[in-house]
Amino acid sequence: MNEDTMDNTNTIIFHTGSYSKNDRQKIIRQNNHPATHPYFTEYRPLQRLCLQILRHEKLSFGQNSAKIHGILFDGALLWENYISKVFEKQCPDIQHKTQTDKLFRDGQGIIPDFITYQEKLFTASLIGDTKYKFVDTRGDEAAREDYYQLITYMYRYSCKTSFILFPITGSDETYLEGRERIINNKEQDSKLIELGLRIPQKVADFNGFCVQMKEAEDRFVEAVRRKHRGVSHSFSR
Repeated sequence: MNEDTMDNTNTIIFHTGSYSKNDRQKIIRQNNHPATHPYFTEYRPLQRLCLQILRHEKLSFGQNSAKIHGILFDGALLWENYISKVFEKQCPDIQHKTQTDKLFRDGQGIIPDFITYQEKLFTASLIGDTKYKFVDTRGDEAAREDYYQLITYMYRYSCKTSFILFPITGSDETYLEGRERIINNKEQDSKLIELGLRIPQKVADFNGFCVQMKEAEDRFVEAVRRKHRGVSHSFSR
């Protein structure tokens, strides 16, 4: 999802802070009659779509005369929550972070996607950040910003091992095993690891897809353990 879409989504959330699902039926009743004033007639398709969403009606194609409308969703957030479920089952010490820690003492906050604390709120043995895209710094200014963000997290939590976690469709062993990028400081003991989770592409049926995804998840988790042996003893299957 690009920045414009994110901004628009956040604007909608900001301006609908008082929305309550308990008021849904009231909203549906108030909008059952199409707008008739000439000023609002162009909004009829939007009104109809909103009612279909509120009623959880399926929009289909074929014999159905209704037009197909797209619904935007945040793929990056969906990917982050999926990885959270993978870790929840196999690596419970990797916490899916949802609350802010202070970056500066005067208040600015940061929220890494995943963290394993050593000393509550101050130090960590692992930092993880999900990206719903292929990650590589070469020739990509946006990707470099992703790295700078993760290195900031490492500095804040005095953490020497971090992961960028992203989906891949190929079979590049470098990313499936975890590509290590050693940070060029005096100690040479801090590393940022690019780790991909392979998404099966050519599968005969859904059951086959599930089997291959489970295999991919297991390999993904093993790579985290192997690349970060310092906390692997506390992981459980």
